Amino acid sequence: MKSKKIKIFCAFIRRLQNVGLREVKKKILLRILKLIKKITYLTITINKEPTLLVEQGINRVSYVNSNFFDCNLSDVSPDILKAADEILNNRYYVHDFGKVECELKSVQWEDWPVDLVRSFHRHDFYITLARAFRQTNKSRYKKAIKRLVKELPQYYPIETVKKYDKSIDIAIRILNWTAICPLINKNNWEPGELTYWFHQVEWIIVNLSPGGNHRLLEGLGLFAAALYFSEIKQAAKWLEIGKRIVLYEMNCQVSTEGIHLEQSMYYHQICSTHFLKFYMLCHRSNIALSKEFTRRFKKMLKYIWFSQKPDGSHPMIGDGDQMLSNDREHWEARSLIPVYGYLYKTAVSFDENYLESANWFLDTKSYKQLRLDEFSDKRHSVVFKHSGHAILKSDSGNYLYFNCGPIGYKPYPHHGHSDALSVEICINNKDIVIDPGGYGYYNDHYREYLRSTFGHNTVLIDRKNQSEIYGVFGYGKLAKVWLKNFQFSSDFDFVEGYHNGYSPVIHKRQIFYNKKPSHYILIADFITGNGNHLLEIPFHLSPECDVQNKEKYLSLFKNKFFLHNFASSQTSFEVIDKKEKKNNYMGVVSLQHSKLTPSQIIIYKTHTLLPFYSLSLFSPVNSIKKVSFFREEDRLLINSQLNIDEYIVNLSNKNIIRKGHHGNIDF
Repeated sequence: MKSKKIKIFCAFIRRLQNVGLREVKKKILLRILKLIKKITYLTITINKEPTLLVEQGINRVSYVNSNFFDCNLSDVSPDILKAADEILNNRYYVHDFGKVECELKSVQWEDWPVDLVRSFHRHDFYITLARAFRQTNKSRYKKAIKRLVKELPQYYPIETVKKYDKSIDIAIRILNWTAICPLINKNNWEPGELTYWFHQVEWIIVNLSPGGNHRLLEGLGLFAAALYFSEIKQAAKWLEIGKRIVLYEMNCQVSTEGIHLEQSMYYHQICSTHFLKFYMLCHRSNIALSKEFTRRFKKMLKYIWFSQKPDGSHPMIGDGDQMLSNDREHWEARSLIPVYGYLYKTAVSFDENYLESANWFLDTKSYKQLRLDEFSDKRHSVVFKHSGHAILKSDSGNYLYFNCGPIGYKPYPHHGHSDALSVEICINNKDIVIDPGGYGYYNDHYREYLRSTFGHNTVLIDRKNQSEIYGVFGYGKLAKVWLKNFQFSSDFDFVEGYHNGYSPVIHKRQIFYNKKPSHYILIADFITGNGNHLLEIPFHLSPECDVQNKEKYLSLFKNKFFLHNFASSQTSFEVIDKKEKKNNYMGVVSLQHSKLTPSQIIIYKTHTLLPFYSLSLFSPVNSIKKVSFFREEDRLLINSQLNIDEYIVNLSNKNIIRKGHHGNIDF
């Protein structure tokens, strides 16, 4: 226990934090408090042994399905067996570092980069061994896990843990171990092994991150350790702290609409797996969950389902990729859509390969009901007004994602990009315009480019970013973004947003999605303010998409789709292709972490006096017969197969009147 004096001093510091002191003083006080916690740990805990409440041999609780081996879901994966066999030969895949070769008994950690040591000892590769064991039932994988578990305290002692690992690294290692050990029937632990884990869990408590997804993982690690090592007296404390952290971070990090506030689809999915693990641990331990947690968790999963594109991928807003690799994080995230269907009894479609990861979490006995022979997709257009996202879709395989959200989670916006009002577009089940992704966390031109405004499908003014970004995670002044108006119907959708990142110049974007009888997407950009400016509107194309100039329009996918652009003043266009060396780091997308794929960019540009508007029209070749634009009248006519839609632009009011078979609509 802490001494009475330490308790009083800590309470005094906490009280000071609530009386309106300046931010700098608060940070100094927090550091003092953290130092006191560490001293307390060193003086009170370091020489202690875990106090056992009962004899060992209890049934340990894990977030993984205890019947994980009972159901033959899929064929053996050659890639998994290859990776598992490489581990048996001392070659380990480490996130951000690739394959690392070493003999664990003799490695000298001081010769390794600190980040590599920490990433390596998260032990994500244990999941690879478990999957190989699950798919083949071969004892060599089980023996390898047991050997690694037994030898860890010798080759990576607690002093080395404290030297290299952050609390998040320890938490991830605990979560991986508490998943793997029940699968190999590792229930009994030697006193020295228990002491090893005891000190790591205690070390997390005195080194908790201030917030964000790191603190969420640390709370989840504490919670999992408490349930797994429930015979230790201190487990009750771990359980209470861990539960309190996870519930608090759910309320802080996830909006009432169920969207993770980091404004990254990747981190939304990853954090959803964290909350799923917490959900499963509570469910298997008969721990009641609050209605608010359950409600937001369900909405997180539903958002993943609703935001899915026709090809099964997701938009790559913020840091992230298309989850194509087979590492632990991506593999677990693939479970989320079938898990949503299972937990909430909703008919969903998903790739058959997702069953393996879903079965990692869920009970196999009733899971076969999700194998659907026929499926009717009832997803519709939806807007998340407070989070700033709109998803427009229809049965014809058309899809548009409109990002009107802030750059990121306000206290920790590091994973957000300068991408206000950016879009992703699919037509007839094909990716046309995509977000280039996040690449990796490296300080180089690609990272800066993919975080920048030019690296997104929105308007760039005077070659400046809407929000200030620096280096790998740095940021400065952030643009404010508003999702203003929206209107949805069975045959027509409209949505509008704007931001002040170029203040006093304002960018407003309107999107018109015509579904019936013909389908097309019209994007209207209004730039209002004073002076002469360089305006550029880039559209980053999917790697499979090609561009051909047809004089009056651009042809995409070998003349399957049209792209027209009209504006209040004369514009030119440029196609950037990575294959041309002069374009340096532009003209790439990052579909996988740390990997780049060449692609093309269409850029419409002009030097013009403000105000200014631009109209970009995307359509299938068989949907529209003729398009006519009258600049002097600010009027656009779209002649489809059955009717004519007329759009009249009022630049002074930043408005468009739409006339067609719907009657007149003033936006």
